[in-house]
Amino acid sequence: MDFKKSSSITSEMLIHKPNGIPIVLCSSAPRVMRKLSEAGYISLSLNKEVSSALLKFSVDDRPSKVLDVIQNLLEETAASVIVTDFEMLFDPRYKLDVLKAFCEAARTKNIAVKWCGSVTEDSLCFSEPQYPDYHNYKIERYTLICVK
Repeated sequence: MDFKKSSSITSEMLIHKPNGIPIVLCSSAPRVMRKLSEAGYISLSLNKEVSSALLKFSVDDRPSKVLDVIQNLLEETAASVIVTDFEMLFDPRYKLDVLKAFCEAARTKNIAVKWCGSVTEDSLCFSEPQYPDYHNYKIERYTLICVK
């Protein structure tokens, strides 16, 4: 898959038609957030919304429903979205490839993801290797725009 790496964000990146390419924000620089806001992106905190939606399912059914819940929440939001607060998606019970889920959602909606982990030259990481929620995503395996 193609990987696009960028240290700056352009208007073209923000107003593209949904095409399966999420923007992963590895920096919380005010100028980046300002450009997203100017382009009509709104913030969507997923932890609270996903956990509330999953409560209507049994504990055993929640892992199989989490991806549908995410897709529905994103589709219900009319605007382009900055996804924040999504740490619960790394829960090992969900067996979810979080970056793949955002790539899939980006096919129908412009999505920027405020990365909540660490970043290296070739990986996006969440948590630490000694914890069960640890994930290490090799960036080259995904089609995304990474803004550092």
